[in-house]
Amino acid sequence: MRANWSGFIRFGLINIPIKLYNASVEEKQVGFRLLHQKDHSPIYYKRICEKEEKVIPYEDIVTGFEYAKNTYVVIDEKDLEHVHKDRTRTIQIFSFAKQEEIDPMYIDKPHFLEPGARAAVGYSLIRDSLQKAHRIAIGKYIFRNKEHLIMLRTEKEALLLNHLRYADEVIRPASLHIPKIEIQEKDVAIGVAFIQQMTKPFRATQYRDTYKEELLHMIQEKVKGKEQKITKKQKPKPTKNEELIPLLEKSLHREKIQ
Repeated sequence: MRANWSGFIRFGLINIPIKLYNASVEEKQVGFRLLHQKDHSPIYYKRICEKEEKVIPYEDIVTGFEYAKNTYVVIDEKDLEHVHKDRTRTIQIFSFAKQEEIDPMYIDKPHFLEPGARAAVGYSLIRDSLQKAHRIAIGKYIFRNKEHLIMLRTEKEALLLNHLRYADEVIRPASLHIPKIEIQEKDVAIGVAFIQQMTKPFRATQYRDTYKEELLHMIQEKVKGKEQKITKKQKPKPTKNEELIPLLEKSLHREKIQ
């Protein structure tokens, strides 16, 4: 497995070499291609120069920033190295917190950290210290031309790093139109009873992508030339206010959620 990033964790005055790996695989979507309807030939997107209207090879393409209308400055790797050049390979830890203090809205995709050469002792020191203190570490590092806010926690024997969204990257409910309605306690009690009845330990292995399975089955059948049977399904209808509680009470008597 190839590391996405390598550098150091700066923990106080000590520096620990580490490698960063994705802890989540890419979404397993069924891949489709765009085709020419006439002959089913694949459609390709090409790198066309807007001025010359011709395809440009990769080696002739540079990165630029538009600082005025249709006016660009070219930015290369050397330019980027001058920005926080002392931090481009370092995860700087600057505070610690309790994990329950982190709103899940801020938490992004996870990455595992692996100790680099001769770094097993330092890596284990950070891991065991976080476990013993029951804390997570908050820090920053630069990855793909962005300074990422991160949360560092333990996951069994490993260190797990999550990117955190900045506050201005999160939409808050205050920006939405949500009316304030008070529900009677007896009605809420029915909702609570339903929740308690359906509560069970979460195990990720219990769930699978059934839509993907059905989609692949349909494709296999179509490849075999079998006719696809189309069954019309009724769209869900909004439940009327006067039906909410009777239907929720009825849900309590069902064995499982469909």
